Amino acid sequence: GKLKKQVVVGHGIDTDHFYSDPEKHESGLLLSVGRVTQSKHYDVILRCVAQLENAVQLVIAGDAFIDSDKAEKNRLIRLMDDVNIRDRVTMSFVPHADMPRYYQRADVLLHACEGGLDKAVLEAMSCGCPVVSTSEAAHTVLPDICLATEGTMHEHTQRILTLSDEGRSDLVRKLRQRIEQDHNLTHLISTLIAEMS
Repeated sequence: GKLKKQVVVGHGIDTDHFYSDPEKHESGLLLSVGRVTQSKHYDVILRCVAQLENAVQLVIAGDAFIDSDKAEKNRLIRLMDDVNIRDRVTMSFVPHADMPRYYQRADVLLHACEGGLDKAVLEAMSCGCPVVSTSEAAHTVLPDICLATEGTMHEHTQRILTLSDEGRSDLVRKLRQRIEQDHNLTHLISTLIAEMS
């Protein structure tokens, strides 16, 4: 039989919906996205926020739905108290359709999830929001400044928070380009059509 060609296609990101709007950018606003569950390692993100020199605000766009998640949420709230950032963190569910304006506003997306490449990372990049990620999978799409370990997450975040306007613009442009080249929905569809024909 004929060997099937396997094509690796990115997550389709609708780059017209997830677009950059530098006017909306708010300094010192950090974002983290996804269900409040242990695999998201929100504890790592909270510790990172506690170590930053800048007085930042963290928005966690996600909430706890099942019992094990609710237990995790309570653990995270205790941790916020322990590291003294409770007043700087908000946690609430955000519908996916509203996410672009969160990415557009945020200074940095913090991402500590294990496993495959999270769609949030790609959506943030598409919206011109710099990312700091500890995920192994992120190495395929992110430049070095964005790649951290649990121990260096706050240093990388601090570096991005203190970039010059020019440095930030360069980074934002680079991230958006990578999405347009590899993870764009139109590109994905045309790749699939070419494969099927």
